[in-house]
Amino acid sequence: MANISKACLSDKDIELLEIINKRYFAVVENPKELEIYINPKGSKVFQLLFMTNMAKNIKSWNL
Repeated sequence: MANISKACLSDKDIELLEIINKRYFAVVENPKELEIYINPKGSKVFQLLFMTNMAKNIKSWNL
């Protein structure tokens, strides 16, 4: 299990993420593929990454 996150964000931690002038992401929890993107206008989008075809393509779902 190589994709283990070192930090797990709770609901309160997600609410407290800062809004800055450019889009950035933070890893939410294990597995490490679950990310949250914070946009400059304040919206927060969860994204789940997964690999297909032996890691040739990386697909994502916005949740």
